[in-house]
Amino acid sequence: MFRAAILRFDFIVCLVVCQHILNCVVHLSYFLQDISCDMLSAIDECRVVISQLERMRQDDTIWESLFEEVKNIANEHDIEPSCPRQVGRQQNRANVPVDSASDYWRRVLYYVFLDHLINELQQRLIVTEPRFQANCLLPSQATKNQITDAKVDELFTAYRTDIPGDLDFFKTEVDRWIIRWGLSAQKPSSL
Repeated sequence: MFRAAILRFDFIVCLVVCQHILNCVVHLSYFLQDISCDMLSAIDECRVVISQLERMRQDDTIWESLFEEVKNIANEHDIEPSCPRQVGRQQNRANVPVDSASDYWRRVLYYVFLDHLINELQQRLIVTEPRFQANCLLPSQATKNQITDAKVDELFTAYRTDIPGDLDFFKTEVDRWIIRWGLSAQKPSSL
């Protein structure tokens, strides 16, 4: 039963496509699990992955090479390239009018998976980026050059509901933090 499920063309296509796409994401996954990961660096790495996925979506040669790999694996097991039959009215699966199996799997699986992954990364990390900008106030990250007035305004806007007082009060607190961090960084370490 399991062998019959594995030796189907749709399984092979899914396997090859998922392996290829998730290879791009594995580094981000390890990066996010690293104990030294900070969210600002994670967002930068996420942007790289999103850019890579978008480039893959635009490059037809990548899909063509993937589909060739699928056909080679299918050939080894005497499986013919195929796609589900098309009917006039379909409600439970994609009924995409296409000319070939390659076009079908590209539109129904490859593009959909890429678009979903790109959207999830953007929604979970990129959209929430302003909330992570407070990391620039950490002593290890804070320098006069990184904390600009524009950055302070952005932080205040992102955390307005959590910060007591107005913008001037917040700027004063950030200034105190920078001075305190600067003074503590100059103190000699006690041995």
